[in-house]
Amino acid sequence: MHSASVKEVANNPRKLDFGYSWIWAYGHLVLLVPFLAIAGVAWLLGAPAWLVVVLLVPAAWAVFGFLIMRFVANFNALPRVPTNDYFPEGRGNILDLGCGLGRATIMVALARPNVHVTAVDNFSASYIHDHGEAPLARNLRIAGVDDRVTIREGDLLQLPFEDETFDALVSSFAIDHTADVARALAEAKRVLRPGGQFLLLSSVASARMVISMLPLYIMNWGHVRTRGDWQRELKAAGFTLDDEGPLRTHGWFLVSRPRGNDA
Repeated sequence: MHSASVKEVANNPRKLDFGYSWIWAYGHLVLLVPFLAIAGVAWLLGAPAWLVVVLLVPAAWAVFGFLIMRFVANFNALPRVPTNDYFPEGRGNILDLGCGLGRATIMVALARPNVHVTAVDNFSASYIHDHGEAPLARNLRIAGVDDRVTIREGDLLQLPFEDETFDALVSSFAIDHTADVARALAEAKRVLRPGGQFLLLSSVASARMVISMLPLYIMNWGHVRTRGDWQRELKAAGFTLDDEGPLRTHGWFLVSRPRGNDA
């Protein structure tokens, strides 16, 4: 059976919808209008050139933020598996932790056409429009992977699975939003078989993202994680870091559960 590629799915006339509203891509343009208006009024009133330039700085920030969010971060785009070293055997059972409306589920199912994916979520994310099983199932049908995906409702802090159930795990920007990251990572390790891999796509404080989302980062600074923070938390959970790298405006980490006595 032919397995669709990310490009083929992305070009499907029935578009995937991962639930991120227009504000995530175009919100900066809403701010751009008053910033330009203020600078324009100052110029018309004969303000000094240096003051007009200073007033244009927020406008320049808004343009930068729009370009980053729309064309780099692009939360509604279907991602690609960032490393060929993730689950190269390509057969087995994979768990998507906090599947949302299926970005990582579809990503993995397309890249590894012989796997079965269990997509688990509590479907309560307020930042995802119409977060629920029905729109997730619609995306899976559009991508042509619904026959290889099982949807389960569950809490990442208390997963409804037995120990060592899955051959591999994936999670895309979900564990970041849990109330207890350490517990979520411990649960992830519990349900992963020894030697299994975990591909974590997560928020990392990159320069482009911090600048473009500066107000949100200022309000949530205590919750912003750097690459080093994730490395320490994954190690503390008992995972071995195999590889890592940038992912658009954020980052990815490929870790594994040690075998034998080291597990």
